[in-house]
Amino acid sequence: MTSHHIYLLALCFAVSTAKAAWPYPCDSVRCHSKLPFCRIQRVDCFTSPCYPVAVCTNSPPPVPSVCSVGGPVINANMNQIKCSSDANCPDGTYCTGGSCCWTNPEKPGSCPRQKRSYRKIRVKRCGRPCSIDSDCSGNQKCCLSGGCGHICRSPVIEQNDFF
Repeated sequence: MTSHHIYLLALCFAVSTAKAAWPYPCDSVRCHSKLPFCRIQRVDCFTSPCYPVAVCTNSPPPVPSVCSVGGPVINANMNQIKCSSDANCPDGTYCTGGSCCWTNPEKPGSCPRQKRSYRKIRVKRCGRPCSIDSDCSGNQKCCLSGGCGHICRSPVIEQNDFF
């Protein structure tokens, strides 16, 4: 195997294992005055992944929105898609507050290592529950925490996280 082939294999592995940070579809759409609001809408696809698309509507997103980016995903009837878990939402979206929302890019840094405690703790205080980084305020990330599920925590930032 040549070094060229090894480079291509490494590149394919890096691309396939990296978390994609998809841009919000409405960022690249200009709606006109008759249909002034850009919303993201679930579509039916023959293959997966099947991401929602930007559509211009006369239906504004709800204010305030449960979504950190844009409004909730809508269906073909322009109704907000309701959910109880991420499995109810289209690809590229997640369930929060009973609505499907566009997934934000992952925040920089990594989750701190979990500390092992061998003492018995009667009451454990858990932080704010989350599903993805955008559920957390500021620079906090959504991290697995033993006994608490996923909670918002301050990240460990390494210099190469910004390059």
